[in-house]
Amino acid sequence: MGNAASSFAYNKGLLDLIRETLPLQERAVGLYRRLLALNELTGAMSAAGDLSDLYQPLASYCGEYAGDARAWFC
Repeated sequence: MGNAASSFAYNKGLLDLIRETLPLQERAVGLYRRLLALNELTGAMSAAGDLSDLYQPLASYCGEYAGDARAWFC
């Protein structure tokens, strides 16, 4: 019986650890997505012939990350 209790405690510990790390993983994925979007935006900026070429990529980026963009431009 002790082995089953020990196994249960071990599995519960792993489950608790997973629950604690999920928010960090989700945040890392969100940050990675923002970096990819920023990379696309900087690529569009490098390839732009004039300012009108930047409207769509910039609008798309700001639409996706409006809260962040407002903080940058204040």
